Amino acid sequence: MKKKDFHLSDISKSICKIKIEAISETMIGTGFLLKFYINQEIFYCLVSNEKVIKNDIIQNNNNIIYISYDNEFKNTNIKLGNKKKI
Repeated sequence: MKKKDFHLSDISKSICKIKIEAISETMIGTGFLLKFYINQEIFYCLVSNEKVIKNDIIQNNNNIIYISYDNEFKNTNIKLGNKKKI
C-alpha cells in the first residue's frame, strides 16, 4: 500500500473546473480557490488565467461563472455584478 499524502489531498479540493457561458462563446478552463485572512476578515478568491476569464467577461455584469471543485463533488457559481473587483 502507498502512503497517502494528506496535504496533496487537501490542495486538490481547491482545484476547480470553470465554465463561462457568454453571448458569443463558452469558455472552459481550470483554476483554484483561495481562502485567506486580512486583519481577521476572511476573503475568498477564484484564481485562473486570463485565457479562461477574460477582461470583457468580468466587465459584463450579466455573466455567470460556473465552478465545480473538491474533485467535482461540489458546485457553485459566481454571478458577476457591480461589486468591487480588483
